[in-house]
Amino acid sequence: MSALLKGKSKSDFRKAVDKIYDNCVSIGINTVYVHARAFGDAFYDSQLFPASKYLSGTVGQGTGYDPYEILIDEAKKHSLSFHAWINPLRLCTHEDMQVISSDYTIKKWYNSEYKGKYIVNVSGTWYLNPAYDETIQLVCDGVKEILNRYDVDGIHLDYVRYPDRTNGYPDAALYRKHGKGLSLAEWRRANITDIARKVYRCVKALKPWV
Repeated sequence: MSALLKGKSKSDFRKAVDKIYDNCVSIGINTVYVHARAFGDAFYDSQLFPASKYLSGTVGQGTGYDPYEILIDEAKKHSLSFHAWINPLRLCTHEDMQVISSDYTIKKWYNSEYKGKYIVNVSGTWYLNPAYDETIQLVCDGVKEILNRYDVDGIHLDYVRYPDRTNGYPDAALYRKHGKGLSLAEWRRANITDIARKVYRCVKALKPWV
């Protein structure tokens, strides 16, 4: 995406997408999975997440046009099913977090008492903590935003997991409070299942055919 977008005009991008999709069709592909959100950012026009740095080189700075409109429009022209690919929990690096606008929820949490709770830092990268209803709601709100703005055929979730499997993840106190009767691994799996369940329900409530 970075190579396709950085410094490229709208017409350049459309031509590049057309070429990629031509290739997809030529080798029998019928479905494309295209990143919508990779690092708590957006490859589309979003009110909830900052523009991906892979659009222009800087977090929060877009291209002047909506890449997702072009990606979906060209997919339809090529009779390709289009799935919006989301990494729901992984956010950005510590360095990128510094330059994100305070207008966005993840930065508001970073600047508040929810830092270390709703968002946690693991090895220099920030993540949404799936143990909170508020963070899962943000994920669902992001999915709803995509569904309301774009004619996608599917929502694809990737990296729907904790960033590591060690006891170093900062959720010991939460586990002691809410994980009664479950092992730590079972409790974490239940949190991840809850994300998938709630995303599924919000998709089906808005667009049952997606």
